[in-house]
Amino acid sequence: MANLGGDATKTDEKTSGKNQHWTDDDRLRRIREMFLAEWWPTVRMAAGRADDARRHSVAYGTVGIQAALVLNGGALGALPATIGALTSAPRAELAYSAIPFVLGILAAGISVLFAYLNFEWHAQLEDLRADNGARSIEHMYYGAPANLVDTTAKSKWYESAIERSQITSVVCAILGFLSFIAGAGLFISIVLGSHS
Repeated sequence: MANLGGDATKTDEKTSGKNQHWTDDDRLRRIREMFLAEWWPTVRMAAGRADDARRHSVAYGTVGIQAALVLNGGALGALPATIGALTSAPRAELAYSAIPFVLGILAAGISVLFAYLNFEWHAQLEDLRADNGARSIEHMYYGAPANLVDTTAKSKWYESAIERSQITSVVCAILGFLSFIAGAGLFISIVLGSHS
């Protein structure tokens, strides 16, 4: 019987050594799982938002430029032929009626530029957050040097630039449409004025 107890102790020692080994593996696995659980929302999602913002900036810029050119540029191109066919107004009036459309093209172009910059600054802000998040998590779980950069000032600048660019883009877009309406109104007044 005593022999049995001794064997049991040896088995327990072997098993407890193995259990200790497995415990270390489990601990490393848990650390890795926690690291990945932190990594995804902190780094990968921020980087994904940055990529999305860049895609939106390209799409928005393309559509905006096309709309600005078609709306005001088409009206500007059709203006001389239409006025010439509908009225006998002097050339000075024709040139005067083109000004709102030119201003509309300019305002729409500025609007698109600031919309593009807005999305680009969003992307850069998210990249900044993702980079610092990655460094923080690597330091927390793997003991890597933190090397955290104080991004407070840069983040505030991006946030301020994003806000200003949104306002500028919306104001210029409204001015672009108002210029088109003013140009159409001026065109109608020229046509009606020549018939009276």
